[in-house]
Amino acid sequence: MKGVLHALSNAHHLRELKALVEIAKEDWARKMQRLLRRACHAANLVRERELPLKPRLIAAFERRSDAIVAEGLAFHEAQPPLPRAARRRT
Repeated sequence: MKGVLHALSNAHHLRELKALVEIAKEDWARKMQRLLRRACHAANLVRERELPLKPRLIAAFERRSDAIVAEGLAFHEAQPPLPRAARRRT
């Protein structure tokens, strides 16, 4: 991607999602974990066979990812606001 200077690895995303699943019990995060693992597995299989990943499969992963992200956003938007920290007097 043009202009991108840094990216997170799939392993990093899976660790962050694991925390959301185990600590916060967020179901959308469990779904995203599963999707990332399936996409990684599919990519590894075709790489071993020196084949390209089929565009239809890529599109299916993208649609599912978009749906899961939308679910996560809706979940967080429905949460009550966090209490504001008390202001410090100087």
